Amino acid sequence: TGTWLRLAGTIVACLCCLLLVTLPKEPRPDFVISEDGLLAAFVKAGSLSPNQPKPPDFIFGQWQRALRATDMEKPVLLAEPPDVRHDAKDDRYRPLTDEDEIAERLFIDATLNRLQPGHFACKKAAWCAARYPGEGVVMILANRIYTGLACDMATIVIADAPRGFDACRSGALLITRETLRRTGALALRFTEDPYRPAITASLSSVNRPWQAFRAYDWRSGTQKPKIAPQVRSLISDSNFPVQTEAGVQPQAADGLQDVLSDTDE
Repeated sequence: TGTWLRLAGTIVACLCCLLLVTLPKEPRPDFVISEDGLLAAFVKAGSLSPNQPKPPDFIFGQWQRALRATDMEKPVLLAEPPDVRHDAKDDRYRPLTDEDEIAERLFIDATLNRLQPGHFACKKAAWCAARYPGEGVVMILANRIYTGLACDMATIVIADAPRGFDACRSGALLITRETLRRTGALALRFTEDPYRPAITASLSSVNRPWQAFRAYDWRSGTQKPKIAPQVRSLISDSNFPVQTEAGVQPQAADGLQDVLSDTDE
């Protein structure tokens, strides 16, 4: 009897292990964005490739643990040619002249042509740029002056955009700091269309007292989150609160919460 019980127990244990192996797992994201929009990283097998050479330990450490990515590929810090504006030294908010824009376009094109996909190159106090599969280009801006130029040259733009600048006329996906305030950190999975990644938002509810500020529009005094339709359409419905006539209805969040845990939930 004891032998049969041991055999039965062994069979059950093996079946459980097989079940764990064959159950569908949450796919690993290709790209993650912090909720302040200042930090982002490509996710690779065992490593992360961020846009900052010294990313903040709190957020980046969580990403590394959750994604089991112990290695880090630092971005390339670009040497700036003399004909481009030097944002770290000049007036950062001086509008781009036609000459500035021409020189910057050439500089960005040359930079992207030298880059391997999934690796950032950065111009100090101005922008970081990277390529990704499907002819995609992502740009993260440290200076909002470049928002229009980035919209023309990239497929995904992450920026603290000027007021009223909610979408790119070019069709590029613009993710603003204002959007991130309402969605929390984001995880992206690239698709065949570089303009339309699948997005998972970390924020599953805005009706908790300590999260009310996220859905509050201080200018209009209303509790209606304003998110560009282009961004909203790409966010999984099960991971994002839906705006209805009755107010904001939270949806159940599933998956990737450990990756996106730099929110204040």
